[in-house]
Amino acid sequence: MSVLGDIRQELATVLSSLDLNTYPYLPPKAALPSAVILAGSPYVESGQTMGSRTVRLEVWISVQKGSNQSETDQGDLLVEAAVDLLEEDGWLVEYVGQPTDWDVNNGSALTIPLIVTSDVTLSN
Repeated sequence: MSVLGDIRQELATVLSSLDLNTYPYLPPKAALPSAVILAGSPYVESGQTMGSRTVRLEVWISVQKGSNQSETDQGDLLVEAAVDLLEEDGWLVEYVGQPTDWDVNNGSALTIPLIVTSDVTLSN
């Protein structure tokens, strides 16, 4: 696997302790609640030290279907837990975006994007 693929998988593994279905790629169908890990923008840029790079990833936290209030409450709890867990594991959470609907599983899911970064060396 590529270094970037390994990083996405590592992030999925960290998030799996939140009792979420984690995907280090965009799945055609997703079991909810879920965390989907995608390339951010910019995906890779120069890091703080010579030879290092900063990798930016977008994590979509999607909640189980329910009433508007239960989906909002579930989203808030998952985001708070994800931010704490990611920062504890050494990821920088740049920001949490506005909730939106993600078209998945022939419907939509309330989804909250998190932008996270990590410094890496891309050579194997």
